[in-house]
Amino acid sequence: MKKTQITPPKSLIKNRVNLIGLKNLLVLLFISLFTINSNAQIISLFTWGNADITKADIGPDFVSGNLSAYSGTGGASGTNGLNSGLPKRDLNLVLLNNPIFDVDGIDISVDYQRDESVGNFFTRGNSLNIKGGANFSVKYRVDNGSGGYTTINSGNVYSIPNGSTYNNYRFYYLPSTGVGALAVNNVIVWIHDGPDNRKMYWTGAGNIVIGSGLDGSGYNRAFLDNLRIGEVYASPLPIELVNFEANVTDENQIQLDWKTASEINNSYFSIERSYDFKNWENVKDIEGANNSNELIVYSTLD
Repeated sequence: MKKTQITPPKSLIKNRVNLIGLKNLLVLLFISLFTINSNAQIISLFTWGNADITKADIGPDFVSGNLSAYSGTGGASGTNGLNSGLPKRDLNLVLLNNPIFDVDGIDISVDYQRDESVGNFFTRGNSLNIKGGANFSVKYRVDNGSGGYTTINSGNVYSIPNGSTYNNYRFYYLPSTGVGALAVNNVIVWIHDGPDNRKMYWTGAGNIVIGSGLDGSGYNRAFLDNLRIGEVYASPLPIELVNFEANVTDENQIQLDWKTASEINNSYFSIERSYDFKNWENVKDIEGANNSNELIVYSTLD
């Protein structure tokens, strides 16, 4: 059974801030929390548990890269991870251009502990670049509907901590909704809502390079683990959302109203709040319809 989260930031209403801005932000949070569990099929997976770091768990193998790199202890899950080795060299692991990567929507994640100040998690020509190092960002191309492309650039949106703790860094693009997002440990740090039903643009993209500029600063320890590349092949939402409204009441509470046109295996909506956008507390759960093809109206007060 699936649940759907609604997470209004209560701290934003203490001083009765501008209602339109508040409603827009709440809608954004509503959409982003719907899409964090996108429905993706893995087409490439590397856990680097084997001696040969070029071998994939799923999908094509790397064809070239840093020959000093190896599978070493200290991975994200307590097993082995990817160590760039010595002498210090960038990983530069190459996956050959392959039609299986020309997906309409994509979901990429990797576990990473930062030692360097610059580098890239994933690069495929000018079509997609996910940066690591000191700052987490993404730049990607989407079909503009006229045979060309539109470039979306997040800019630096998250400062990656320097230390020995792994975090999960993720980018996904959902073609059905036009939403692209960056998430850290499954908490969205940036989101862009573009036109619906637009595909990723891969014309002329070429090979994929993992870890250009990433060398572990020569510390000779594992710093990259669990690389996943997935194809988003269906709508990630267990519901079809008709509208969503958030209104501030005279008592400085938030009235939430939303409608669904259909629901698939949707057990309940979980409403949460946060004072810092990092730590969330559950307010209440609202029972869903499980499976429905009728218009259903929901309402609750925080």
